[in-house]
Amino acid sequence: MPFLQIIFLCLLLIGQSTIALADDELLPPEQAFKISAKAITSAQLEISWDIAEGYYLYSNKMQFKSKTEQIRTVTPIFPEGETKHDENFGDVVIYRNNLRIPVSLEAENKASSIQLLVQYQGCADKGICYPPQKKIFDITLPVAKPVTRANPLEQLINGLSDLKPDSSEDALLPPEQAFQFFATVKDAGTLHVNWEIAKGYYLYREKIELELTNPAGNQLGNYSIPRGTPKQDEAFGQVETFYNELGFDLPIIRTNSTAQTITLQAKYQGCADRGVCYPPMTKQINLELPAIQESTPNAGTQPIPALSEQDQIVQSLQHDSLAMTLLSFFGFGLLLSMTPCIFPMIPILSGIIVGHGKRITTTRAFLLSLSYVVASALTYTVFGILAALFGNNLQTTFQQPWIIGLFSAIFVLLSLSMFGFYELELPNSLKTRLHNSSIKHRDGSLWGAAIMGALSSLIVGPCVAAPLAGALIFIGQTGNAVLGGSALFAMGLGMGIQPYFAARHYYSAVGDAAYPACNLFKCH
Repeated sequence: MPFLQIIFLCLLLIGQSTIALADDELLPPEQAFKISAKAITSAQLEISWDIAEGYYLYSNKMQFKSKTEQIRTVTPIFPEGETKHDENFGDVVIYRNNLRIPVSLEAENKASSIQLLVQYQGCADKGICYPPQKKIFDITLPVAKPVTRANPLEQLINGLSDLKPDSSEDALLPPEQAFQFFATVKDAGTLHVNWEIAKGYYLYREKIELELTNPAGNQLGNYSIPRGTPKQDEAFGQVETFYNELGFDLPIIRTNSTAQTITLQAKYQGCADRGVCYPPMTKQINLELPAIQESTPNAGTQPIPALSEQDQIVQSLQHDSLAMTLLSFFGFGLLLSMTPCIFPMIPILSGIIVGHGKRITTTRAFLLSLSYVVASALTYTVFGILAALFGNNLQTTFQQPWIIGLFSAIFVLLSLSMFGFYELELPNSLKTRLHNSSIKHRDGSLWGAAIMGALSSLIVGPCVAAPLAGALIFIGQTGNAVLGGSALFAMGLGMGIQPYFAARHYYSAVGDAAYPACNLFKCH
């Protein structure tokens, strides 16, 4: 009995599928896309489609090729269509209902006919697409009328008549009428902007810029301009354009809740379909922002909290010049060098300088200090850029307890050896190489100072948390690793100023008095 029920259910499903297929039967491509071709002149053809309802053609799938050797087809200018997001091809332009495309011809000599190959592809709104279709037309071209020698007087009269203004063609509208810009206050934290575009005119999406000219602590938040109609422009290449109307919201980040006046500046540019473009336009509108009502917990009107230190640094990087940004971060480094976290760098650098004994010169001490400070700054630069580019804060990674403990253990073990608890000896082969190298470089190793500077920068990393976070946020938003890395390098140089002067002062003040202590601590 269960076996018979299974067979019955299968037959029922097959019957329903057959009925569904009958109801949703697709039209053949010849009926869905009825195509025809005719010659307008001896140098121009017209290809027409009568597209059934519920079907459409792709603009980028159309091709027109001449099979006649003496004649070539010119790439046609497609009319404006409808933009559609296709799962297979992305954003494409499609055509519905009726479509007519003029195709120009270039002939080496007079030909009486042409064999034209037309390729196209379309889909149904049900989600089913047809394979590419190909049609070949044998079109008879009309015979061009023979050119007769005109009377010179008649040519002169006709030429004068051509100089008269064509009253049938309307004059271009002024830019204020062709592109009417409006801005209104939607609520205490949102503006709304819109353009009313005259018929026969269009606006470039890429040329729209909005900003506050007197922000008074306010700034525009991240806003999104709607997608436009793709267009191949002779001047700007592949662009997106808007017809008829454009509107969207602008969020405002406010630092206070009082009522105030702001000035919104809009820059935009558009053209007329006849091929005439207007110069870039700028318009300013004063808007009255209402006070934020703190009693009403509305998400759109709640006061915006004050910017954090990281956000302030991001704004500084975005709006300041390169010189001002580098100077600001150098100042950050100077301020950070006053914090207790930087103090461990002073005895490390002093030990490097004093540890070379009486043979060290002032020039060598300066070079050792410079190597130490520059290596520390380069460490911040390299790791800051890597963290921004790859999305991982490497500085935070190196502040993990096990990594800090590993470096601390290394320094502890080295210090025990310096106090005589055990002897660290290298193999004789390495000793020989180091001895030979020391003969050439008796005045010390710059690489050793650089390595100590790099390790020290990792230990004192928590002191630069806020500036480093701000720089990384900026680099992540803009991808400008050069500016962010330069800022971090300037900050590292600022942080190394105090250890350098402190070590130099220690070396000048203590001098030879330090060497007996170095005999105890094995500085040499």
